[in-house]
Amino acid sequence: RGRVWIRDEARRLADVLVGAEVHPLIEEGRLHRLARLMTGRHPAPGGARALGVRNLSSSVGNLVDLLEGHTGAFVHLRGASVWDLAAGALAVEEAGGFCCDLRGRPLRWDRLKVECVMAVSEGLAREIVAALGI
Repeated sequence: RGRVWIRDEARRLADVLVGAEVHPLIEEGRLHRLARLMTGRHPAPGGARALGVRNLSSSVGNLVDLLEGHTGAFVHLRGASVWDLAAGALAVEEAGGFCCDLRGRPLRWDRLKVECVMAVSEGLAREIVAALGI
């Protein structure tokens, strides 16, 4: 203990629990896209489904779960304030994970709101981005 690390075995959507920020302000269409991760009914090749989606109602809690290996990814659909995610994204990348926006592009820190996917690997993040289809 005492070290942050990313688990190597959680590399595919079918192998992971996904942490997500589920909030009443998230538009319904995006919530349906998030539900696709659990049903496998999404446009990503293979139609894999996650073990489940976990909502802690806390970006920090979801980031800690990812960094401790309890989840394999964290999805923020609502757009958090940049200062709520910047340090967490750095920690994920320093621990060997990957972060991108909901379209798979590098995160931009010159905006006030950030929507993101943070995951244990680039492949998993891209699989989630494809499944969300935003």
